[in-house]
Amino acid sequence: MTSRKGKALLRGMKVSPWLAGLVIVLLWSSLRAEEPEKEVRAGALNLAQVIVEKMDLQDSSAFPGLTAWRRDFQEAAKNPETLDPDKLVTHNPHWWVAYFEIAPGDPAMMLLHCQVLLAGGEAQRAQHLAAIYLQRPGNPDIYQEGLHTTVHEAGRAQQQANDLTRQGTALHDGGEYDGAIAKYDEALKKWPADGWTAYERGFSTYIRALVKAGKPVPKNGAMTMNDKIFEELPERAAIEACYAQARQHDPLQMMAYQGGNQNWKPLQALIGKVMPVWERLRANVSKSLDDKELAQLADGFHEAGLHEYALATREMMIARRKKFAPEDHPILSEHLRALAPTAAVEHTIAELAGESMAAGVLVAPERGYEMLVKPPQKKK
Repeated sequence: MTSRKGKALLRGMKVSPWLAGLVIVLLWSSLRAEEPEKEVRAGALNLAQVIVEKMDLQDSSAFPGLTAWRRDFQEAAKNPETLDPDKLVTHNPHWWVAYFEIAPGDPAMMLLHCQVLLAGGEAQRAQHLAAIYLQRPGNPDIYQEGLHTTVHEAGRAQQQANDLTRQGTALHDGGEYDGAIAKYDEALKKWPADGWTAYERGFSTYIRALVKAGKPVPKNGAMTMNDKIFEELPERAAIEACYAQARQHDPLQMMAYQGGNQNWKPLQALIGKVMPVWERLRANVSKSLDDKELAQLADGFHEAGLHEYALATREMMIARRKKFAPEDHPILSEHLRALAPTAAVEHTIAELAGESMAAGVLVAPERGYEMLVKPPQKKK
C-alpha cells in the first residue's frame, strides 16, 4: 500500500459485476440438495473463488496484503473440508491489511468476507456480518442480493441441526438431560459451529449436574453470574467449554455469557447497546438503521470486544459518511491489534493515521456513494 500527499487515490481493480451477479444467481439457485450443509459451504467457496479470481492486480506491489491473502486463500481452497475461516480471515494479518487496502464498504470485499466465513462453516457469523454489511448505502443491487442470500443460506445450512436442537430442548424440558445432550451431539455432527446448540448442550450439562448434586435448579431463561454452586461443580470445565464454543460461533448468543464475572462487561454491552438495535435489524435486515442506531451498534460491539463485528460496523459508518473521522483510528487500531498483532498490521495502522492513503476499488458503489478516501487522524 502506498501513501501520497493530498487527495487519496482510488485505484481501479476490475471485477465484472454482471459475471459475479450471474454466478450468485446460478450458484444459490442450485443449492437445494438433500445435504444443504455441504451444498451451502461448497456454493460459498465457489462464489469466493470467482471473486478472488476476477481481481485484476495490475500492480501487485501496490497491494501486498491482498496479494498475500490471495495466496493464502488459493492454498486453503485446495482442501475445502479443512478450510479454517479464523486462520484465513478473522486472525489472518494478510486479510486485515487487504481489508484496508480497499476502500471501506467495497461491495465485493463485503461479500467475499461473508462467503469465506460461510465456506468454513461459520454460518452464524456470516449471517451476522451480512446483516451488518447490508447497512452500506449504494451497494449495487446484485451484491445487495448476494448479502440477502447469504443471510438466507446461512440459516438454511443450520436448519437440520437446529431441528435436532429443538428436539433436545424438548427432552431437556421433560427432565431427560442425557437424551437432550445426545440430540445436541447429533446436531453438532450436522453443523459443528452451531452456537445455539453448543449453548444448549452446556445448559443441559449444567442442569443435569445440579440435579445430580441435589442443588436447586434455576428456571429456563434465568442467567446466573458468579454462582458459587456453579464454581464447585465437577462438570464446571465442560460447561464453560460449551459456553465458550457457543460464544465463538455465535457471539450474540447472550445466554452463553453466564458463569464467571469475566463475561460481565461484554454482556452489559450486549444487553445495553447491541441487542436493542440488533432486534430491530434482525426483524428486517432490509431496513436501514439510522446513523444514531448504527453508531450505537458499533459502540456496543466495541465495548463487548467483538472485534470482527466492531471493525465491520465501523466500516459501515465510514462508508456512510464517505470518509474517515479522527475517532475511527483508536477503535480500528484496538481491534486490529486484538485480531492480528503483527508488524504488517502495525504498518496498516500507521498508514491509517497518515495524511492521505491510496485505496483500491474492487467494485464501485452506485454513483454518489463513492468513498472520499481520507484516513483517520490520530487525536492530539
